[in-house]
Amino acid sequence: MAMVKRARTPLLAVALCLLGAAPAHAAFFPDLTVALAPATAAGTPALTATIAQPSTDTPIERFTLTLPAGFSAADAPGASACTVSVLQAGGCPAASQIGTFDGRLGATVAFAGTVHKTGSNSFGLVLSVLDGAVGQVVEGSLSQRANGTLDMKLDQLPALPVSTLTLRLAGGPLSLVRTPETCGTYAIDGKFTSRRGELAIDRTLMPISGCTGVPLVQVANVRLSKTRFRAGGSRNGTRTIIAWSASQAVDHTDVRIERRVRGAWRVVGVLVAGANAGDNLVRWDGRLKDRALRPGAYGVRIHPAGSAPAKLVRFRILR
Repeated sequence: MAMVKRARTPLLAVALCLLGAAPAHAAFFPDLTVALAPATAAGTPALTATIAQPSTDTPIERFTLTLPAGFSAADAPGASACTVSVLQAGGCPAASQIGTFDGRLGATVAFAGTVHKTGSNSFGLVLSVLDGAVGQVVEGSLSQRANGTLDMKLDQLPALPVSTLTLRLAGGPLSLVRTPETCGTYAIDGKFTSRRGELAIDRTLMPISGCTGVPLVQVANVRLSKTRFRAGGSRNGTRTIIAWSASQAVDHTDVRIERRVRGAWRVVGVLVAGANAGDNLVRWDGRLKDRALRPGAYGVRIHPAGSAPAKLVRFRILR
């Protein structure tokens, strides 16, 4: 989207000088901080996302916040929609506002504004810097993928050295997202594309709590030493090591082995393992009830006793 140029040319020249100060091969690895309030199950929280990078880094063109399966779009039902053209003209009513934003250009130049609902699963903001010398409507959208993940995207950010940008989206009836019904720890990814086509990802682990009668055990760093192996027949009974970290000790941990059947993941067997606070592991040869699994795609899900299961990690049994 083209920048909106206005009559304040001296200020515009300052902005272009700031942009030109970046080296020809600047680094690109923005830092992302995400917060939900409250971070409880089946809720419509306020969402705050802060992007930070040195002003000498390559400017960001596109930002996508990817929320894992379980999150869904809430569509801010308490707000009315305001079209992008009306937003650009500065005529959106207060009833369409669903949040605010603020940030800095370089080290000292501040900017701020409001976020408005522009349609079903879409929103927008007018980013104005240098006292209105440069302004641009930045359009946002939400879309659900076939695998259940939810993408919140900001496209065509201004080609200026934005060092910080904080997006504060309201909660309750003005919320754009709904949290999962299941408690656990969810990985939220911030994906960045620079104006030179560079890519970067920053991950945040978000604990979701508040399930009635369910203690929250945060499970992180679930991994397999081998994600492709043949079942059975190893000399020491180990084909792979399944490892994870837990936030607290419980009675035991179910290591659920699942397979996709008719579009849904189904449990085909369970390994019972320890449940220490910190690192845990179980050695496995690809057998369940003394039978080797058939070749194909499978998944493992760590499920601490009395808590919610962690995210599925896929593996494959070879022929």
